[in-house]
Formats: sequence, C-alpha cells, structure tokens
Amino acid sequence: MKPYILLAATALMLAACTNDEVTTVPDGEVALKVNATISGTNTRASGTDWAHGDRIGITGGNYTNRPYAYESGKFAATGQEIYFEDPNPVTFRAYYPYAEGGGTVTATTGADMQTADQQPKIDFLHAGGATASKGNPVVNFTGEHAFCHRMSQITLEFTEGADMDFDNGMLTGYTLGGLKLQGSFNTQDGTATADDNASAAELTIALSGVTTTNDRYTASPVIVFPQSAIGIDLAVTVNGQTYKAKLTVPEYNSAFGLQPGVNYLFPVIVSKTGLTAGSADIKEWVTVTDDDNTALM
Repeated sequence: MKPYILLAATALMLAACTNDEVTTVPDGEVALKVNATISGTNTRASGTDWAHGDRIGITGGNYTNRPYAYESGKFAATGQEIYFEDPNPVTFRAYYPYAEGGGTVTATTGADMQTADQQPKIDFLHAGGATASKGNPVVNFTGEHAFCHRMSQITLEFTEGADMDFDNGMLTGYTLGGLKLQGSFNTQDGTATADDNASAAELTIALSGVTTTNDRYTASPVIVFPQSAIGIDLAVTVNGQTYKAKLTVPEYNSAFGLQPGVNYLFPVIVSKTGLTAGSADIKEWVTVTDDDNTALM
C-alpha cells in the first residue's frame, strides 16, 4: 500500500503546480527589453508621446549608459545592446535625453531653447529602481519606477481685462526676469540644478498669431532649472505697451522656490489700468497656481 500512497501524493503535488510557479531560465545570452512611461502621463514637455527617435540612456550592473531609442512604439538598442549572461537580477536606472558621455551635462534654458523642437533637449527625465533578469528580461520603467520630469515649468494664462484685446497681433510677448538660465543635470541620480554662479537673467518669449478662447490665451510652458527664486519679475507687452508685475512662487511640499517636476500655472489678467498676476496652481507635471498681485504700466 505504501508505494501507492507515495505515488498518489506525488501526483497531487504535480497537479497543484502551475506554469506560473515554474521559471525556466533560457540558455545563452538574453537581450534586455524596455517598457517605459512618464510619471502622471505619457507626455513630455511638448505635450506629445515619446517621439520616434527619442533616446534614453540605461545603466545597471555591469552595463553603463547604453542608448535605447523609441522606434515603432517601443525602445530598442541603438548601440551595444544589454544581454543577461547569468540568472542574477539587475536593477536599472535611466535618463532622457541620452548624452554620449553620461555623467553630468550642462545646458541653458534661453528663449532659443523654448521652441517645440528644442524643448525636448532640456526636458530632463529620470527613472530608477526597475529590476530585470535573464528569466524575466523586461525592465519596466513604469508605475513607481516611471520616468519623472526633473526640471521646472512656468505657464502663463492670460485673460483680457477691461478694454483689452489680445487678438490680431496685439499680445506680442512677455519677459520673465530674475531667473538663472544656466544649470546642470546629473544623469546618474536625476538631479537638475541651476548654476549658483550664474547671474539672474531675463527670458523673453515672443508671441504671434494669438487667438483667445473665452477672452483667454494660455502660452506654451517654458522650462527652467529648479532654483531658489520665490519672486519672478513679469513684463507683458500688448499693443506696444508694457505691463509689469511680480509673480510669487508658492510653497510646494514644504519647499520654497521652483521645484523639480512642478508646473507653476500663473493666471494673469491684463487691463488698461494694469496687470493682475495670481498665485500658482500645481499639476503633473504637478501644476501650482498663485493669486492676487497687481502691477501698472
């Protein structure tokens, strides 16, 4: 009887096993596969998905700064591919946009970099903590390991006040003053910081073909380095006249100044008697709004 009991027990144990419980490690090398999203949204600064040709740099284990490009809806190696040679899991980090030397890169955020085709070059992103292995070779830069914006955004929402018209080329531009436009991005830990030694400068954005909706016009966001600025000078030009105000950057997560990954959305009312600039509203990018500042011509 004992042999039959043993066989029956063995059969029950085998029946209880499922394919999900059995991990088969392939022989030979296995190539890394990459799945990546951006925290809060699948968009970059320009408001589009990952674009064809976007390149990220991936580092993990013995693999350093390997470039992968977004092509046909997925990321693929464009240089030396990452292959798993042993079954041990590897933790990866990644950044965007890819820099051949990796390390720390420097950049400027002047007006020439605020156009739709140039902004992606300063929309620094970072991801980390994603694990993959030879038996499970897909690294998922998603969820808590998704790419996060590491720069700061400023968006101005202009509203026509009394006797004011933005259409027909009347609203021609604005200037943000008191910002440091030079800085650096550490591709290893994702830290983006303004250059402490840089002088505060003006960022002038020209506007053309402005069309309002319900008397409002929202300008495209500008990207700058996170920095300690808590007051930003604003000058708006309408029909040749300049209106000035001070934007107050609100506290966010118990921190002051422009914070990484935050979009500060300032409502601005322009009228013949002056400019009213509000507090910032925070979204993801997180958007923060500010209220109740007034300036005259």
